[in-house]
Amino acid sequence: FFLIVFMLARWSYVCIFFALSLSEAPRDCNIELSLEAQESLDDFLDTLENEGMEISPNCPFRPENNVFFPVEKSFRIKRNRWRCKLCNTNTRSEESVYEHIISAHPEIFNDHQGDVCLGNYCDILGCETSLEDFNAERRSSQCSDRAMQEIRFECYSYFKSCFPSSQTSKEKEMLDTFQDLYCNRFYCSHENDIEMQWQDPYQRKQDTLWWWLKFSMFLIVMAIICVYYLGVFLWKHDSTPRNDLQSLRKRKSWFAREKKKAF
Repeated sequence: FFLIVFMLARWSYVCIFFALSLSEAPRDCNIELSLEAQESLDDFLDTLENEGMEISPNCPFRPENNVFFPVEKSFRIKRNRWRCKLCNTNTRSEESVYEHIISAHPEIFNDHQGDVCLGNYCDILGCETSLEDFNAERRSSQCSDRAMQEIRFECYSYFKSCFPSSQTSKEKEMLDTFQDLYCNRFYCSHENDIEMQWQDPYQRKQDTLWWWLKFSMFLIVMAIICVYYLGVFLWKHDSTPRNDLQSLRKRKSWFAREKKKAF
């Protein structure tokens, strides 16, 4: 009897320890950085959803793989308040409602298999918190081109894992776009004098169009100025013979008067 009780108590202890280990897992992930990383991924996830593309299960950025995925389904926003759906507790920020749900309702993580902490990908995703340090590192004279290249290739592999192995032309185009957007900024600024060259492709396109517009306006203004001065020159050139003729007539009349006086 005592042996059975001992085995049951030991089994209960193991089950409780296992459940606590599951509920404690999200605490190892920085909430603030994860929220910033999630915000950085909004364009990526929204674009794939609008295009009807399914994200590969191996993708670290797949929402279901996010360790905080159960939390995202457990609150709602109303009048600038984040309210927990499980107990109707109101908080003033998204980070606060995450902390509340993780501490007050750890049972929601028991059946969740996702273990990706997006906060660990902040450097690659360009979170606002890490962006300043990243730019300082790029501008530093000690910036390692090899280290940047390794990070760039690592970023390539992460986004490539989000797409199927056999890709259509549209999927390849989408992959190139997101790799360019997120990964091609990992260069030292002293390498080929690259200084914040890699940015949003749409923004680069807008900047290029604006440059051509300004250049076209410059050419138009210069053409107008040239036409104006050419017109002035032609007008003066055309009026010069008339002035010479008038001066010649004046000279003739003066000589005629002087001649009459002499006689």
